Amino acid sequence: MKSNSFHKSLSLIVFTCLIIAIFSGCQSTANDYYVLADSYQQQGSHDEAIEAYTKAINLNPDYVEAYTNRGMSYRIKGDTEKAIADHNKAIELRPNHSILYFNLADDYAAQGKFELSLDYYDKAILIDPDIAKYYINRSNSYMDLKKWDLAINDCTKALEFDNYLFLAYINRAAAYHGKQEYQFAVNDLTQAILLQPNIEMAYFNRGMSYKKLGNIMEARNDFEKFISMSNDIQLMAIANNELNKLD
Repeated sequence: MKSNSFHKSLSLIVFTCLIIAIFSGCQSTANDYYVLADSYQQQGSHDEAIEAYTKAINLNPDYVEAYTNRGMSYRIKGDTEKAIADHNKAIELRPNHSILYFNLADDYAAQGKFELSLDYYDKAILIDPDIAKYYINRSNSYMDLKKWDLAINDCTKALEFDNYLFLAYINRAAAYHGKQEYQFAVNDLTQAILLQPNIEMAYFNRGMSYKKLGNIMEARNDFEKFISMSNDIQLMAIANNELNKLD
C-alpha cells in the first residue's frame, strides 16, 4: 500500500511539473505533451489526454506511441472510427510491431466486426506467436462467432505460456459451455476460482454449468455466492431467478 501511494504521489508531482512547464511560456516538446497525455489517460481524463496527444502529434507527425495511445482513449470514449484511424496510422509508421495489429483487432471487435478482428489478431500472432493475451482476445472473437473449438484451442495455447492465466480458464469454460460440454466448463471455472477467488462471474457461470449437469446443490451454492459478491442488479436478478427454478 505504501509503495502504491508513493507512486501515485510521484505521478501527481510529475503531472504538476509538466503543467507548470507547458503553461509557463517555455518551449514544449512533443514528448512533454506525450507524458502529459499519459498522465491524463491514467487518471481517466480522456478528452484532455486526446488533446495533449494531438499536440504531441502536431509537433511530431511520426510519433507512433502518441497515435497508439490516442487511439486507446478514443476507443474508451466509444469513438472506434477514430481509434481505427489512429491505429492504422501507427501500423503505417511501424508495420512490424505486433501490438499495433492487436490494438486494431480490438477496435474491430469493439465494433462487433469479429471476422475482421480475426484478420488482425492473426497478423499480431504471426509476428509474435508467444504472447498469451493475443490468443485470449482472439478467443473472444471466435466465441462471438460461435466457433467454440477454435476458441478452446486459443485458450489452451495461452495456458501453454502461462498456466496461471485465470482469464484463459474463464474463456475456455465459456467455449465448453457453448459446446454443451458442461463438466469441462465446471473444471475450468473451478481452476479459475482457485486462482482468483474474488472473480464473481466465475461463480455465476459455474452455477449455470452445474445446473445443466443437474448438480442442484452445487448450482445453488454458486448462485448464492455470486449474489453475495455482486453489485450487478441485472445479473443478481437472473441469479435469483435461477435459484427459484432450482426449488
